[in-house]
Amino acid sequence: MIANLPCFQDFENKNDLPERIYYGSNGSKPLLKLLTVFIAMEKLEDFVYCIKEGMDDGCLPMKVDNASGGNRLLYCKHHETHHTTINELRRPSYRTQFMQWSYSLIAPCIASTKYKHSHYHLDAGDIFPMTSGNKLQKQGATGKGSKAQTYEESLAYGGFSEVYRVEIDNSHYDFGNIGIIHHEKNAFALKKLTSRDRNDFDMELSSLLFCMDKSIKEKVDKHMTQPLATFEVDESVANGKTYYILFEWANGNLNDFWKKKDKRRLDKAHCKWMSHEFYSLCRALACVHNGQEEYLQTLDGEDLEKKLQVTSSDASRLYGRHGDIKPDNFLWLGPSESLGRLALSDFGLGRLHTQVSRSNQDPRNIARTETYKAPEFELPGNKISRASDIFSLGCVFLEYVTWYLLGSQKLTEEFSSSRSEADINGFESDAFFVIRSIEGENGPRPFLKEGVKNWIKKLQNHEDCTWYLYQLLEIIRDKMLSPDREKRIKIIPLIKEMDKLRQACERNNSFYLTPKNKS
Repeated sequence: MIANLPCFQDFENKNDLPERIYYGSNGSKPLLKLLTVFIAMEKLEDFVYCIKEGMDDGCLPMKVDNASGGNRLLYCKHHETHHTTINELRRPSYRTQFMQWSYSLIAPCIASTKYKHSHYHLDAGDIFPMTSGNKLQKQGATGKGSKAQTYEESLAYGGFSEVYRVEIDNSHYDFGNIGIIHHEKNAFALKKLTSRDRNDFDMELSSLLFCMDKSIKEKVDKHMTQPLATFEVDESVANGKTYYILFEWANGNLNDFWKKKDKRRLDKAHCKWMSHEFYSLCRALACVHNGQEEYLQTLDGEDLEKKLQVTSSDASRLYGRHGDIKPDNFLWLGPSESLGRLALSDFGLGRLHTQVSRSNQDPRNIARTETYKAPEFELPGNKISRASDIFSLGCVFLEYVTWYLLGSQKLTEEFSSSRSEADINGFESDAFFVIRSIEGENGPRPFLKEGVKNWIKKLQNHEDCTWYLYQLLEIIRDKMLSPDREKRIKIIPLIKEMDKLRQACERNNSFYLTPKNKS
C-alpha cells in the first residue's frame, strides 16, 4: 500500500520500500517511527525526501541546536548534522512539531531482572513511558521536645525525595521475576531524588542493589523493596541531572495497615501470619546489614572519608545499618482485602549521606525518629551500631502486638501516654527508655521505662494473649529492648528466636490460636 501512494510514484525500487521501512537496509535503521511522525504531521510527502537524504529512526529525537541562534535548527546526533529536509525552507513551528512527535515515539520499554539492573539516560525532552502521577510524599520539619527532627509524609520509599504514583502500560515494561507482589496492574512508585549530587544517587542505588542481591541469595527478597529501574535526566535549564528510582506500588506503610485492618486484627490466622512476617523481616534486616557491609568494602579509605565523612574503622558501625527503623519504613503490599506482605524499606545509604552532607553534622548525630531511637543516641560517646536497629525493631514489634491485642486507639493514645515522661534534658518524651544518673556511678545509664515494662505485663495478661504472643513479648522486653547495647541480642540469634516461634506456630495450632489462660 505504501508503494502505491502518489508521493512514491517516482521513487526508485519502491517495491522494496515496505521491507526497508520495517527492517532497515544496508546498515541503516528501520523507518517506522520516522514514517509515523510524518503521518501524524500530515506531511507524508516529506518522508520521501528524508529517505533520499539517508535519515532513519536513529535520527530521532532531534534536538534544537542552540548554536543556530534564532533559527532553532534541529540537530541529528546520529549523523552529526542538520538534515536539509527538516531544516531548510521550513517554519520554526514545523520543526517544533516534528521534534514533539519524534520525542513521543521513543519512550523506552523498561526491562530488568533480578540479576541485571537497567539504568536509562534520558534528555530533558524525552518521554517517560508512564503517566504523570500525584505526588505522594513531601518533606517537612517538626519539633518534638527540644529537638527539631526531619520527617517525611511518605509511603516508606525514602526521605529527601518526592514520590509519585505512576502507571506504565504493560507493553512498556517487563520486570520478569523481580518485585514482591504486583497486586495493582501497571501501578508503580517513582521516586525523584531532590539531591542532584551524583554521589548521593550512586550510594543510594549501590547500597540498594547490594542489599537486594543479598536478599535474593537468602531467599527473602519478597520482604525488601527492590529498585525495578533507574533514570537520570539531563536538565539543561537546571544545569544538572535529576535522578529517579522506580519501585513497586504499595498499599501504604505499617501505620496504614494498622488503620485499615483494625476490625480484622483478631482473625484466627493472623498470629501465624505475623510469626512468618516477623521472622522474614528480621532476615531482611540481616541482608541490609550484610549488604551495606559489602558495599562499604568496595570503597577505599579516601572515598570513605570524602563521601561519608568517617574513617574506615567507623564506616561499618555507623553506615552498615538501616538507621531509621519505624512503622513508616515498612511497606504493606498486596491486595488490600488480604493481609498481603510486609517489606522493609528506605535502607539506601543515600539518605544517610544526604543528611550528613546537608547538615554538615557528624554522622553520629544525624537525625532519626525520636520515638524509636536507641538509648546509645543519648549517651556520651554515641556508640551507634547495628544494635541500634535491633532496639528500634523491638519498639515496632511491641507496637504491633499492642495493636493486635488492643487496637489502633489504644496504640496511638494510651500506650504513648503510658511511657511518656521527662527525658534527661527535662523534656517530655515517648521514647522507650530513659537516661538516669546513678549516685556513685561514672556517667548516666539507660533504663527501659517502667511504663514499657508494665505495658508488656499488661499485654501478657490480656485474655487473648496466646503462648506465641507471650513468648514474643519476652524476647522483645529482655533481648531486643535491652538498654545496654552490649547485652542486646544480635540479628542472627534474633532470627533463630523468631524461627523457633514460627516453627512452633506451624507445628501446633493451639500455640497461636488458644489464649494461654485457656490452654
